[in-house]
Amino acid sequence: MNFEEKLKKKTGGRAFFYSFQDVAWATRYEGLREAGFINSDILTLSEVKVEAAEKLLIDVLSTDLCYKREVMSKYSARELAKEFMTLQDKQARFFTNSNVPYRSGESAWSFTPITEATIDTGLIVKVGKQLDSMLWVSDID
Repeated sequence: MNFEEKLKKKTGGRAFFYSFQDVAWATRYEGLREAGFINSDILTLSEVKVEAAEKLLIDVLSTDLCYKREVMSKYSARELAKEFMTLQDKQARFFTNSNVPYRSGESAWSFTPITEATIDTGLIVKVGKQLDSMLWVSDID
């Protein structure tokens, strides 16, 4: 089972992985829109360091974004987050629509979602001058 399938299965479809092909970082909003993400042109992204990026993933994978209840053990969320991080290039930079600087346990979720969900957040990965991939979590109130 590849990472994308494992992520969907373990999160019940509330999280997804997307890999971009030939999308320049300068045209990231158009690339997101072409991939089917709404509101991509109003998305504000902030860069996070690798350690904060992994913590953010653990928190958003393990916690319902609307009500802050646990939906997955921290252990399982940590395994998924680590696997995602190991898939990334050593030169990868991480961006999120969450509050930055991110600290574990904070309410960091975005109320300007790029999906059709009530609330969503995650990481968007830049490698060099390219939009590379994303791991995104969304919840409906």
